[in-house]
Amino acid sequence: MSDNREAAREAVAALTAAGHRRIGFVWGPPVPEQPTTRRALLAASARDLWTDSERLRGYLDALDDAGILFDPQLVMVGPKTENRATHEVDRMLSLTDRATAFFCTETDAMTGALRTLRAKRLSYPGDVSLIGFDDSAWAGRPSPPPPASWVP
Repeated sequence: MSDNREAAREAVAALTAAGHRRIGFVWGPPVPEQPTTRRALLAASARDLWTDSERLRGYLDALDDAGILFDPQLVMVGPKTENRATHEVDRMLSLTDRATAFFCTETDAMTGALRTLRAKRLSYPGDVSLIGFDDSAWAGRPSPPPPASWVP
């Protein structure tokens, strides 16, 4: 079993090291309304799958490590579906201070994010940076290819 919290922290830390300060978290707790505080978000997450909760904690840890203030508008909540991820990534890209990177914690979240980027004719990593956490059949075939140090 992987250390979901630490792996998520390292993934988001890679985005902050690349200069990103507006990082969307795609696949948050399945609650009907957006929690407005970090405490409320963590409470909602505690009722979710353990692995999902740990990935959210890792995201928040990395923001803290980089001195980035938590913005609830950059966390997807609601049904965990590819369509919801598509909608939420579009919403985060439409904010006045839009997301410049996304941490997608499941394959369907990544697929939804990629669908949104394609619809908006945005490239990655050119226009937006993406990191996906999960394994899928297509994960080893991104364009451009992953660096040689990448381990599936």
